[in-house]
Amino acid sequence: MDEMRYFGETEDYAALLRDVWGMLDHIDDLDTPELACINAKLYEQILPVNYLSSYVNPRVVVTSFGPETGRLLGAVAAELRAAVPALYERNEDELNIRLKLLSDVRASYDEKGGFDSEDIRSILYSYYCDNRLEASRRKLRSQLIPGCAPICPDLASESLNRRADDIIRMMYTCGEYVTDSEVAMVRKLCAMPDDRLVEMTETFTDGFIKGFEVTGRDLSIKDTVELRFNIGFLPMMIIASRIFKKNGLRCSMMRGGYSIFTGRSVDKNGFFGANPNPQFDLDHKNDLSLILDEELNTRRLDTLREAFEELKDAAKVMAGPACVDIFGEPEFTPETKPEAADYDEQGRKLVTDYTARAGAIVNEYIPGDERSFTIIAYPMPSIGADFEEIFDATVRINTLDYVLYRDIQQRIIDVLDTAEYVQVRGRGENRTDLRVHLTDLTDPAHQTKFENCVADVNIPVGEVFTSPVLMGTEGLLHVTRVFLEGIEYHDLEIRVRDGMISG
Repeated sequence: MDEMRYFGETEDYAALLRDVWGMLDHIDDLDTPELACINAKLYEQILPVNYLSSYVNPRVVVTSFGPETGRLLGAVAAELRAAVPALYERNEDELNIRLKLLSDVRASYDEKGGFDSEDIRSILYSYYCDNRLEASRRKLRSQLIPGCAPICPDLASESLNRRADDIIRMMYTCGEYVTDSEVAMVRKLCAMPDDRLVEMTETFTDGFIKGFEVTGRDLSIKDTVELRFNIGFLPMMIIASRIFKKNGLRCSMMRGGYSIFTGRSVDKNGFFGANPNPQFDLDHKNDLSLILDEELNTRRLDTLREAFEELKDAAKVMAGPACVDIFGEPEFTPETKPEAADYDEQGRKLVTDYTARAGAIVNEYIPGDERSFTIIAYPMPSIGADFEEIFDATVRINTLDYVLYRDIQQRIIDVLDTAEYVQVRGRGENRTDLRVHLTDLTDPAHQTKFENCVADVNIPVGEVFTSPVLMGTEGLLHVTRVFLEGIEYHDLEIRVRDGMISG
């Protein structure tokens, strides 16, 4: 019977969560292989091979229970997986609210003698409303306040050992999925000569600091920088934290989105481990659509503002994020499933409204004209046999001479400043044919049409860019292959007329 199979799967997982909670009461007695075994077990069911038959998969649960009930039950099963961080953060309330969510659905089933979609929706709605404020507080605390992250209270501590085995153990105690690629990344960084690893890290930290210098913003009024990275780069982040500390900045770390409260995405934003199954994140990224209405949208904004108001002093001194991006993860071909939850037209309007108003709240408490960022990218060992060669080449590119390329790019800008428009045409099979209209300069001696972007906020060096004049900007942009938010697209075409997408 499908109902009993659903409860068998979800209640077995709930039992696993309780068992792991008890095991982690004695985490100091567990060796690294035991921690690795626990880590694998917690994520085993959503690995691609098991996901095909799991009730957390919208296709399976909708086939069994129909679109309305199935999507709701799938969202409950997905939210149960969001209890994993609570185990390692030793947050019993976070664990219990998810166990209660499942038990409430079971109680409803037992009372009514079957699944009632409106009852399940009401249970999920109440779950979200009852816990939204605390979820906002917790997310903001980790983002804004150093020492709140579950990895390590203080990565800048000089007493923190940088031995590979110790850092690998640390990875297994933060509640993120760990694969051989993260382990190999730690061993690679720890095996590097200290001066080379420091140089690599200083490029990253200096880029953040230069971002304030080139924009004329005052870094001295800031206290905190948020680190965003794959946990395989912990050795680099330890050094970065110590460098930032010498420059008067403490480091905070916010976990990447993992629940209906924080949002799910293939492209993680925060600190994160390996993704056990990007399709799971894609399938459940719109689970909020199952309960979202205007009242809930208002509550979301109210709780965001309330959380910011409680942490306004910490928000004021947030300097911005310093991000280590990665590439070379295992290939992923996304599937857009009609069975997955998604927004209708009204839901999309609510999401757009929330995004705009939430952005204004963030800007109110962390003023955009007072913060900056930096981003750098490195390959993961999962890129394949050429990892060492690709990694070394990436380090060389990321550490190119700032001044040399600043001057080279300025010569390019000097020529482009004399142009009325730029014609961009594709090469080979690329069909791009785009005319970009440029603004007029009223004082060419003191004005420019282009930004000279070197190794500060965007690393490596080598970018000049502009904001085009919309009228007269038109044509076709064709990209044969591109990754957007962690998803690969082929033969993407965008037609532009007067600066607006027309098709």
